[in-house]
Amino acid sequence: MLLYLFLVLASDRHGLSFYSYDKIFTLLQMDLDQYINARNGLIDKDLIAFDGTVFQVLELPATPVVSPTPLKADHKPTRNPVPIARLVDQSLKRMAP
Repeated sequence: MLLYLFLVLASDRHGLSFYSYDKIFTLLQMDLDQYINARNGLIDKDLIAFDGTVFQVLELPATPVVSPTPLKADHKPTRNPVPIARLVDQSLKRMAP
């Protein structure tokens, strides 16, 4: 969800975002495996397209895409220490002239 929110906020009016993967997972404080899993999950759910360099946030599907693997009973959601407000602020500062 964090990667999706970031891409929505960082994309232009066509849904395109040109942030590199190393910049994204540094800003979001993810490791490479978390980034790849998040990216691939969004691609599998048809929420984003990625050509290797450019992301595009896609129109939401007509029906929700359910994850093929149910959560285990002992699964606890991970908590990301990066506040959304800080991510938004950082992104806006980088886009300002």
